[in-house]
Amino acid sequence: MLSPKHGASFGELDDDDAAELMTVLRDRSAYHLANGLVHAQPFVNYGKAAGASIEHPHAQLIALGFVPPEVARSLQRFDAAGRDLVAIAMEENLDGAHGVLHGDAVAWCPYASRGPYEVLVAHPSSGPRFDEAPDTEVAAVAQAIRRVLAAIATVLGDVPYNVIVHTAPVGATRFHWYVRVLPRVAVRAGFEEATGLFVNTVPPETAAAALREVVP
Repeated sequence: MLSPKHGASFGELDDDDAAELMTVLRDRSAYHLANGLVHAQPFVNYGKAAGASIEHPHAQLIALGFVPPEVARSLQRFDAAGRDLVAIAMEENLDGAHGVLHGDAVAWCPYASRGPYEVLVAHPSSGPRFDEAPDTEVAAVAQAIRRVLAAIATVLGDVPYNVIVHTAPVGATRFHWYVRVLPRVAVRAGFEEATGLFVNTVPPETAAAALREVVP
């Protein structure tokens, strides 16, 4: 469960419960990495279309003894750029048409959104690893996620979604951990499977404007 409120989704939590949820995920990540594993992947699957295996809202954490391919590709992009790509994205979207939420943590709809109403959430001061983030940083990101999900529910209704923490593995020094919120309102079809290209029918500027109007 996400909190003592058995049926509450992430967007229905209050700030304290949201912060506690993310803090628990951070602490469990740190525990597994301190005991010999290499990468810890926290995530939330809400609804069957998002991969949820049990009925009530819940978070999950899978710790691995190797670096997953997608994580390795993200690290390669950071190394190739030689810059903090997440910090650059935050600066570009802070006051632009893609911005959703400005505060201690920032939320925006990325230019290359994988699907309608995809939102990224990050803290300006984050380092490479979620498991090493301080309490204040984790709380700010958690509360921003809660507000983003509440806005998504207002705009789209009670849709399935994933909340994915993107974090570096043990030993990585160039990264900026962040969170991806991905509503599952579109089906990945033949073109996407054949090409690896994502078709998004809602421009991120449109999605960001709609979410800004209702974000708590």
